[in-house]
Parts: sequence; structure tokens; C-alpha cells
Amino acid sequence: MAKTNKLPHIHIAHVSDADTLSSIKSAKEGGAKLTAETCPHYLYFNAESIPDGSTLHKCAPPIREEENRQRLWDGLLKDGGLDMISSDHSPSPLDLKHVESGDFIKAWGGISGLQLSLPLTWTKGKEKGMTMSQFSGEYESAVERFGFLFCSFRFVFILCEKGRETRDTVIDTHQ
Repeated sequence: MAKTNKLPHIHIAHVSDADTLSSIKSAKEGGAKLTAETCPHYLYFNAESIPDGSTLHKCAPPIREEENRQRLWDGLLKDGGLDMISSDHSPSPLDLKHVESGDFIKAWGGISGLQLSLPLTWTKGKEKGMTMSQFSGEYESAVERFGFLFCSFRFVFILCEKGRETRDTVIDTHQ
């Protein structure tokens, strides 16, 4: 569909399943007008490291296995399957996450990620060999292509203090 003149552009949001990357890349190589993005939590977390019953990590699509996470990074940094990173900011009061009961049915299905998007992406990206230019470019792509990033800012300035660690946790982001 993206190859036709009827649809000028298709954007695939929140890619979490690396098995889709070959189809995305193939469509692009075939002339499809499309972009695809993933979210920081899919690049940082993996299912194996999340404790059973951790409703703080409930999101849709779900966080997947480590092997899948590694392939998402490859899609972003190496083979062009992914074009950018975007926040899937879905805040909620901590009580809506049902942390104490671990009730996945009742728990809010989203991750409050805006304040951790940049540090999570940079931390793991640096481990994968991501340069500061690539890092800023992944976020800048959203601005260039869609004209907005985080509340319709036309220009984004990122200030980083080299070596500074954050003490924020997933729990902190829901308060």
C-alpha cells in the first residue's frame, strides 16, 4: 500500500518485534514510502530481566527477549529497518499499576518513559557503539519528518553532563 500514490507515507509506530524488520526493510527497498520507530523501553529492557509480576513493565506491545532487543538495535544502527526512536510516554498514578497485587489484568498498560527516554537510549546505545551524532539524529529524525518531538517543539536541545548518573527508577516515573 505504501508504494501507491494514494498514500504518501506510512509510519509504523512502536516496533517491538524484531521479526518485522526484514519486511520493513524489504518494503523500503521496494520503494515503499514508510518510516518505522521503536521506543526506549524496547531497546533497554528485556523480558528475562523483568521480575515475574512486575506490572511496572506492562505495555503494549510487550517487552520481549534479549535476542529480540539486540536485533532491534541492529535495525536501528546497522540495517536501516528502524528510522528513529520515539517516546511512548503513558504515565499513570502508581496505584493504577497495581504494583502490590501484581494484577496484570487491572494494571495500567503503559510505561511512563519521557523522563528516562534519553538516558536509557544513550546508556545502551553507547554500549552498542552509538555515537553522539547518531544518538541525537535518532531523535532529530522525528522532528525533521513530523515537525514535532515531545510537545511540538520545533527545535530540541539536549544537554548531557558526561559521566553523570541518574537515580530515577521505573517506580519514580509513575509518581
